[in-house]
Amino acid sequence: MRYRWFLPLALLLAVGMIWLVHRRLAERRVPERTGRIRPVTVEATPVVRATLFDEAHFVGSLVARSQFMVSSKIPGRLQTLAVDIGDSIRHGDLIALLDSEEYRYQAQQARAELEVSEAALAEARSARALAASELQRVRSLHAEGIASDAKLEDIKARWDAADARVNLAQAQIRQRRASLQGAEVRLSYTRLYAEWDSNMGGTWYVAERFADAGTMLRVNDPVVSVVDHSTLRAIVHAIERDYAAVQPGQRAVLRTDVYPEEPFEGFVARRAPVLDQRTLRARVEIEVPNLEGRLVPGMFIRAQIRFGSRPDVLVIPLAALTRRNGRQGVFQVDKDTMTARFVEVETGIQSDDQVELVHPDLTGKVVTLGHHLLEDGGTVIIAPGDEGVPEKVAPEQDKGRRADGEGGRL
Repeated sequence: MRYRWFLPLALLLAVGMIWLVHRRLAERRVPERTGRIRPVTVEATPVVRATLFDEAHFVGSLVARSQFMVSSKIPGRLQTLAVDIGDSIRHGDLIALLDSEEYRYQAQQARAELEVSEAALAEARSARALAASELQRVRSLHAEGIASDAKLEDIKARWDAADARVNLAQAQIRQRRASLQGAEVRLSYTRLYAEWDSNMGGTWYVAERFADAGTMLRVNDPVVSVVDHSTLRAIVHAIERDYAAVQPGQRAVLRTDVYPEEPFEGFVARRAPVLDQRTLRARVEIEVPNLEGRLVPGMFIRAQIRFGSRPDVLVIPLAALTRRNGRQGVFQVDKDTMTARFVEVETGIQSDDQVELVHPDLTGKVVTLGHHLLEDGGTVIIAPGDEGVPEKVAPEQDKGRRADGEGGRL
């Protein structure tokens, strides 16, 4: 009996909650019934005139313009390694020595065989000279009728044999000389030199060591690699949209994580004539002078290539662009009525966080934050402290597009 008051109290609380919810919903519907719309707090930026640069950012890495392996042309034991990683070298410097004893013996043997052949040639020439003298004497006797035809034929055959032995000895000498030259060449291969086109200057360095003293080398086994640091190549890849804009000779500005605040000048040296079927990107090579040697192959780089510029054009922030009903536009603020009007726009080139306004010719401010809450004609409140952007962007200001991972523009 003492709980009889519980049910009426529960009903009373339920009725109170329903009335409270109904009142809150009614308050929210008041602006709709009265035609009033709650203002939206937004940030706005003035439309300005500026110089925009049509450019693209790429990412890639540096490689040496020239690099080669110093390898062994013959098998043998590496006796001495005259250089190591990081050493600077010049054309003709000695890199390594191989054990040359076996090849030296081979050269000595080839030289001795050549001397034997030369002696055999001298003997054959002497025998041919005697045969020639005897042939001349017999011909004279044959002409006088003293020597028979058989005697003449016999002497003639002896001379032919002596002449053939001379020719054979001469051929053997040529063969021995070739063998000697081959042996001397193989002997010279036991000394490995830094050799490249002598017209190519610059600073060359030992980049990597592949063998140490005492290593048994086979034919074409690498010993060290050598790189040219005077000029490097930045390898980037242009997407299909940027392919036509990238042309040899264009100026490029490179930055690295090692020197983040220091730009390095370069130029587009070449562009691949095809797009990779898997990535739809084309290889682009940028040559970068590196006379001070501060850049090294393997560094990650960000490259900026400028295609052109648009001076004194209307500029709006990229953040001001929005879409309504499939149309691209901006919300222009009417400072007299404090309302935002949706204006469809046509844009041009994009540079960093700004974009060229081609049409229409807008003035005043455009909403850059909060337009997702706006409808055409909506009331707005400009956020306090919104100072916009400078009225004029200096033409020399270096503005560019962000990179999209493998090169190209956003």
